[in-house]
Amino acid sequence: MIFGIFTYTEMEQTIKSEILKKLEIVAKLKEKNFQDIFEQNTEKLNLVSSRYQLKVELDNYNKNSNNNNKIVSQKNMNEILKAIKPEVAKFDDIIILDLSGKVVASTNNTLLGTIHNNDTYFIEGKKQNNVTILYKDKNQVLKSYLTGPLILNDKLLGVITIFYDLGDLLSMFKVFEEQVATGEI
Repeated sequence: MIFGIFTYTEMEQTIKSEILKKLEIVAKLKEKNFQDIFEQNTEKLNLVSSRYQLKVELDNYNKNSNNNNKIVSQKNMNEILKAIKPEVAKFDDIIILDLSGKVVASTNNTLLGTIHNNDTYFIEGKKQNNVTILYKDKNQVLKSYLTGPLILNDKLLGVITIFYDLGDLLSMFKVFEEQVATGEI
């Protein structure tokens, strides 16, 4: 009887140990998947923020006191953004904010002129690239801001923010939940 209890206890510990090892492996794989998504989002942000002509036009917009010249620069920035948007299907909107937080260019004309100086994406975007800011849209769908500074010749010109659909990240969560529910994990 003592031998049976000892064997049972030893088997129980072995099973627990194996389960924990498998869970650690799954957790590391999922963490890697999330890191990959954030790295891909950083690349997407860089795809937009590295456009030289976009930065030149924002610099021109910032420097010009003549309203007609500002309108020309704004029009050029809007055209650049509208050409970029179809390149990535998950981009909902792209905005350019000046240093005061005012939207000076956008793929969505209703956002032009709106002020966002207290919004997290503007504050963070002035400091560094950030692809981890989450929010819910008006339909309660989880989305993300991809945001970062626009710099030309070591001079901060403004902030670019992309409103990004998180469908890929949410589908990963769903697959993970299904695997847990079916006992695959």
